[in-house]
Amino acid sequence: MKLVNLQRYVPDELFNGDGIQYFIDATGKDWFKSLPKFTKKYSLAIENDTGVIRSISEDASRIYPAGLTVVDIDSLPEGCDIFGEWVFNGKKIVPRTYSQEELSAQAQQAKSRLIEAATKAISPLQDAKDLDIATDDELGKLKQWMVYRVQVNRIDTDSAPDIVWPTQPK
Repeated sequence: MKLVNLQRYVPDELFNGDGIQYFIDATGKDWFKSLPKFTKKYSLAIENDTGVIRSISEDASRIYPAGLTVVDIDSLPEGCDIFGEWVFNGKKIVPRTYSQEELSAQAQQAKSRLIEAATKAISPLQDAKDLDIATDDELGKLKQWMVYRVQVNRIDTDSAPDIVWPTQPK
């Protein structure tokens, strides 16, 4: 069973009662009337354009389908989840292949996190130096963290996934 791009609507007859959200797919099939046709073990809610899995349930009625396509399947691969790493390609579930733009964006997020962590580590060490109370050990760590932050900052995230991240100081 497959319902494509489910959207909210108001049917002429509120057959499930008032105060219920009704959904209809792009071909005119009602969500509630179609639920008995989901007979396989799992139902997936997937993004319409990408097939990225956003919800998995053994009971289709537990899925909130707004803006998604819902399909049913017999089995899930090991490790399959709803966190964006898996795609239903129309026949089966496969690991997601990211575009270069997505890989670059992920690398930019990682770069920002690493720079933030380095800045957090540098701050008290820099304070100790500025107050002229830093130990030799602190001065050594400060230099290591500053070099690391510069190295991370120089990373070209457009070269993802072929990035060799510098080793974080201990």
